[in-house]
Amino acid sequence: MDEKDTIELVNQHAEALNRGQGLDFELGGRDVQASQLLLVANRVKSALRPVTPKMTFVRDLKQQLLEEAQQIKSERQQHWLVLAAGLGGLVYGLGVLAVGYRTSIWMLGLVAVAMGWKKRQTVVAK
Repeated sequence: MDEKDTIELVNQHAEALNRGQGLDFELGGRDVQASQLLLVANRVKSALRPVTPKMTFVRDLKQQLLEEAQQIKSERQQHWLVLAAGLGGLVYGLGVLAVGYRTSIWMLGLVAVAMGWKKRQTVVAK
């Protein structure tokens, strides 16, 4: 039996065990590896029994998962808030610089007027 056939056989056996059935057949010693795998599958299935968790465990687990999800959500919101605040501060700073620049130009114009400076007359070629 090649590896692909062995895998298919073990899969069929596992599915039958999950349905509560067993595949009773004899490999006739042809494939020792497949026989051992089926034996291990039977042992594992007999050792593992379905378990129903206690309601308190289910309730506590659900509460814990919901709290962790809420915490992750709030952390994401905080990251966006910090980003928005940083961008807002940057825009505010650029606005203050622009207003400061325009104000200084205006003030220099007032000083120039107060000191009597005039603009140069533009020369028109004739």
